[in-house]
Amino acid sequence: MEKMTEGAEADIFKLKFMGLDAILKYRRAKPYMEKSLYENIRISRTKNEAKLMMLAVYSGASAPKLLFATKYAVCMEAIKGIRLDEMLAMKHVNRVKVMRGMGAELAMLHSSMIAHGDYTPANIIVDETMKVHVIDFGLSEYTFSLEDKAIDLLLMKRSLSKKDYSMSIESYARHLESATKTLEKLEEIEQRGRYQDRSMNHR
Repeated sequence: MEKMTEGAEADIFKLKFMGLDAILKYRRAKPYMEKSLYENIRISRTKNEAKLMMLAVYSGASAPKLLFATKYAVCMEAIKGIRLDEMLAMKHVNRVKVMRGMGAELAMLHSSMIAHGDYTPANIIVDETMKVHVIDFGLSEYTFSLEDKAIDLLLMKRSLSKKDYSMSIESYARHLESATKTLEKLEEIEQRGRYQDRSMNHR
């Protein structure tokens, strides 16, 4: 087992599991936090991540298949490819298929009542066929809230160029029957933010 990255709340390892290339995400203890409180957080977040990853796959989204889960760790299949944020930094990249895929995958999640919670190019893997795969369900929620889903759109919008976002959101709207309501909620959130900015500027 080889450590790949060390995040704010979890360490990521690559390993072999029953002959398969796999990724293990381990939520480590935080010595500066009250033990019993963070113990519950570690367990609940790990359980939630495993559950929503399975639901995403079951619903048809291109997400990693769960191999096993423990109290503090989830082990999933490794998706071979390049992170979208790294791809977008390259020159002469054909963005159309990828951006349409990004929108379509988010529509699939939202139709299954999953709000990803961190829907940015850093959490998208693009394989050699230019197919989009969604990773990292650590902040995801099963929710009927339009606001939670609209936050996914806001994060996507802020992390993409105007042209790339336009292609993604067109695909999102085409693949999700209730997209209009989510887009209206996004506009409401942005208006709220602009109002708050103006209020701060006039203090």
